[in-house]
Amino acid sequence: MSTRDEPVVHYAIDFKFPDGKVRIALREDNQGLKILGMRSSPKRKGLGRKALQFLKDKGLVGRPVNVMQKAHEFWVKMCCEGLVKKPYCARNVKRGTSREP
Repeated sequence: MSTRDEPVVHYAIDFKFPDGKVRIALREDNQGLKILGMRSSPKRKGLGRKALQFLKDKGLVGRPVNVMQKAHEFWVKMCCEGLVKKPYCARNVKRGTSREP
């Protein structure tokens, strides 16, 4: 947890690709870069992966936080590919279901 004396920065980054767009919400504090959320349109076309790869190429690899169960598999896959750090899961995801990279 951050305290009032620690700097906290929030970002919303929009990526526009020829085949769609992605918005990623990020938070940076003394514990590092956290991915608060990501939306892509259209879904399931590899746009999220492209955006995360772009961030990684710039030296930004974050940790997804409060991952919802329906998105858990995606984040585990991105973790295995080295595009994000191991996700913090929401309470409705069973413990022990994520694969370690």
